[in-house]
Amino acid sequence: MMMIATSLVQIANFSLQPLLSLYVKELVPHTNNIALLSGLAFSATGFGNLIMTRRWGILGDHHGYEKIIGYLLIGSAIAIIPMAFINSMTLFIFLRFLFGIVIGGLIPLTTAYIRLASPISIQGEVLGYNQSARFLGNVIGPVIGGELASLFSISFVFIFTAFMFLLTYCLLQMSMRSDRKRKIELH
Repeated sequence: MMMIATSLVQIANFSLQPLLSLYVKELVPHTNNIALLSGLAFSATGFGNLIMTRRWGILGDHHGYEKIIGYLLIGSAIAIIPMAFINSMTLFIFLRFLFGIVIGGLIPLTTAYIRLASPISIQGEVLGYNQSARFLGNVIGPVIGGELASLFSISFVFIFTAFMFLLTYCLLQMSMRSDRKRKIELH
């Protein structure tokens, strides 16, 4: 289930990547700096990631990876929704930064969880499958995002992305509940 979650997170995140420049053009139609502003919006997420990833890892180590992953999935959905409704480039960059803070823990914590849950003898193989799941999301996400933007709007893709984060949260919760129930029945 965690590998499916990895794929869904990447589909959600990458559904927006090819659309960022177009969205910036919608936000600031009368500028010659689309490339620079798009770069700032894209980098703001990376900067948020950079400053919080280690902290999310520490929180996962102390409070449990599943719990923090759940918070991050909900936080990612909450952080992305306002981006669909704004008309300010400054606010967009700020929201991208906040989104980066929240999403920054998802990849390391899912990797840590998979490593913890996998037998040592197959950890490399399982982590390889997880990487493949990530890259599958990287391939599928932009295609879905582009199609949704062409059918509806770029703003709709932000809503779709939030939905994907919430769907992933629900699937993980159901999976963990099922795992806990199975463990109780075995004892």
